[in-house]
Amino acid sequence: MQDNMALAEGELIAQFGSDVTCTAGSGMILLVGLTSVIQQVSVRVPRCAYPLDQVMLVAKVYDQAGNLGYSPADTSLRVAAPPGFDITDGNADYTSTIAAYGDRIDNQDNPIDLAVDPVTGVLFVTLQNNDEIIVVFPDRVQDRLSDINNNRYRPNQPEGIALSTGGYLFIGAVGDQRIEIIPPWLPPNRDILDNLGGANGRPHRLTIDESAALPTLCGGEVEFNSVSCYLAPVTSAYPMVSELAIDIGKTAQAADLSVDPGDNTLVTLWILASDCSVYSSGLIYDVGLNSIGTGALTPVGLDTGLSGNCDDLVVLPSGDFAIADQGDDRLLRVTPAGVVSVIASGFQSLTGLDFAGNFLYALDGNAQVVYKIEALTTPF
Repeated sequence: MQDNMALAEGELIAQFGSDVTCTAGSGMILLVGLTSVIQQVSVRVPRCAYPLDQVMLVAKVYDQAGNLGYSPADTSLRVAAPPGFDITDGNADYTSTIAAYGDRIDNQDNPIDLAVDPVTGVLFVTLQNNDEIIVVFPDRVQDRLSDINNNRYRPNQPEGIALSTGGYLFIGAVGDQRIEIIPPWLPPNRDILDNLGGANGRPHRLTIDESAALPTLCGGEVEFNSVSCYLAPVTSAYPMVSELAIDIGKTAQAADLSVDPGDNTLVTLWILASDCSVYSSGLIYDVGLNSIGTGALTPVGLDTGLSGNCDDLVVLPSGDFAIADQGDDRLLRVTPAGVVSVIASGFQSLTGLDFAGNFLYALDGNAQVVYKIEALTTPF
């Protein structure tokens, strides 16, 4: 730049985080006749930026002779985070980041549950009031499943959702009292598992486990106070076979399976009731007959009282399980013996859980946030 040469135009440029391609600019502004300037401009935060990313700001200016100059870099700012960004703040055993928030997820849509692809890191979030599934990619870009497959699929009040390793989506369509099955190539037609638990069944949270002796899909049935399980061929023909219903005498909210690593015929079904009580039952597989049975239903005594309003349960690799205690806005870790500890608290409305790739994912519906939580001391 030439001393005392009047400026012609300028632009504010911002880089977000360590990704040199994650940038945004204010657009060129006219500075004609000025040798120094204080100009108020704005830069939109791009989707590639993460909460708390450091922002590097540089002003690019041209003088009237066409010479280009840059200001010193300013790195004093960071991307703002939504309230409760680190939901595990103060708990040295865990840390969290945000995997998705805002954008196409709105609390009026009633986001309820999520499923995470452990290979790609893609998230699927059910919006019950909007009859929609939101797809969240690893860079946090979001899209609607109906847009991706040209509006060929809009579930009727989707609630629970599960994902097989083959990429099949299992969606509990409450409005149609059935589970709908979406192959990964998103065809115009879908397979249907109907009459859940009988006429007018209402599927709650869903889970699928392919490490058992036979791949198994389970889900709570609201009207029938039971959990229904099905043997689920995840890459071959439907419908599923060998329905098993387990009556717990109260609203069955969620269920998940833990499989003995040394014997995949030894499987425990963990059941969460909406009043936060927990039950377990051994499942019995007959591979030759392609059938499934159940052992005795056993209440799990918890050493700490819960709120009486719980929404989801997911089994962790350690054999412990996590519970979404919505009544107390807490995410809890529970051992098979019933010892309860707190992972995080301060949620606005904790409704859905999933575990994938060594991370626990938690959906806060009112805050429109998906938290990705990592264990620092005791592995999940």
